[in-house]
Amino acid sequence: ALKNPNSKYRNYYFFRKGSKDTPPNNWSSFFGGSAWRYFEETGEWVLHLFSDKQMDLNWECKELREDMIGMLRWWLEQGIDGFRFDAINYISKQREFPDGNLTIAEVIGYCGIEHYFYGPRLHDYLREIREKALDPYQAFSIGEMPGIGTQMQKLLTGEDRGELDMMFSFDHLETPGHKRYHTYQYDLEFYKEYLADTISQLGNQCHMALYYNNHDNPRFLSKVGAPAQYRSELAKMLAVIQFTSRGTPFIFQGDEFGAANHHFDSIDQIKDIESHNFYRYWTKQVGMTKEKAFSMVQFGTRDQGRTPMQWTSEQNGGFTTGTPWIESDGDYTVWNVEDQLHDEHSVLSFYKMLIQLRKKEKAFAYGETVFIKKHVKRLFLYERMYQGKKFFIECNLSDGIKERFYRVDSYTLLLSSYETTAAKLRPFEANIYMESLDAKSV
Repeated sequence: ALKNPNSKYRNYYFFRKGSKDTPPNNWSSFFGGSAWRYFEETGEWVLHLFSDKQMDLNWECKELREDMIGMLRWWLEQGIDGFRFDAINYISKQREFPDGNLTIAEVIGYCGIEHYFYGPRLHDYLREIREKALDPYQAFSIGEMPGIGTQMQKLLTGEDRGELDMMFSFDHLETPGHKRYHTYQYDLEFYKEYLADTISQLGNQCHMALYYNNHDNPRFLSKVGAPAQYRSELAKMLAVIQFTSRGTPFIFQGDEFGAANHHFDSIDQIKDIESHNFYRYWTKQVGMTKEKAFSMVQFGTRDQGRTPMQWTSEQNGGFTTGTPWIESDGDYTVWNVEDQLHDEHSVLSFYKMLIQLRKKEKAFAYGETVFIKKHVKRLFLYERMYQGKKFFIECNLSDGIKERFYRVDSYTLLLSSYETTAAKLRPFEANIYMESLDAKSV
């Protein structure tokens, strides 16, 4: 595309003529700086919302869409079951490339995003992918879609829409008023409200993706910031909510043994290009001290979700005998897969029991949800009901002792995050009950 202006691939990207000092518009990249890269050899700018080595594709181009669909079909011919589409809601842009609103940019942090986060032909492109690539193979699709709220989710994933099966929403990953690099303690009360509202609004026509972590975010466990002695209890409680809620759980590597954020000693240990770009911006343009800038990087860097898998307590967590791309902080000596495989009370063993229970009881995937006493802070209580079966879930969202607000005399305890029972709910305690047959026959 760069070498030959007459190549068909020239139209696969967004080329714009202009002077070296003036980008086509004021859009900003998610990795910092302008969303446009200037190429001296052609005297043109090319759009890149992410890295300047990741040029945005022009989905307006029919030939590009045909090539993309051909690529999808090739993989489906190999036998894969479906796709996760990265940042798929950004593929349709306003054709005129208008400047971004500076007020919106100040609030959201990115300039121009209102012109492409839910573009004019997004639905058309998704339906074309579904019709020509996915449906012939009965393939599954899930789209990563930052900035898309619940109502838009209905339009993109509703069973009657013919577009995506599910989407990864980012709405729950930060509490209101906070961004990923802000150093703060995540409030699980917000997650309770988000989950209850979203499940209620989506109804039976949309299937929710249930997840806490991905490769672009620090560990959710660390965001909540529970005292170290409750790391296992918190990990188990989060898993209970995830596996007993309506939708489909997605496990990101490390969730299953309670992976937490790493401690980095300096910016030199960070590999993430986004983090380095922000660090330079904060220290050189904003005037932030290196210490403050690094503390923000430490909290929000994407590298927190990209550290080597902690398989064993051996060097480098048993991941490699060579030099890993990211140095470890030694957490693997205590938290690793091998040790937890031999501990029936470990987070990993608990995950296995949860998965077995969810596979056995369809109520957790498809059943009706009734939320109980939502106004009671730091408690998450709900029932799941399906085909005559009824389950009750209670979760303590705090690191303190909580009174019980619900009688469980008529229920049988199926699974608990604690080894013993108690009259009151202990820190981050989570229990799953099933209504007993005796109670139903009364």
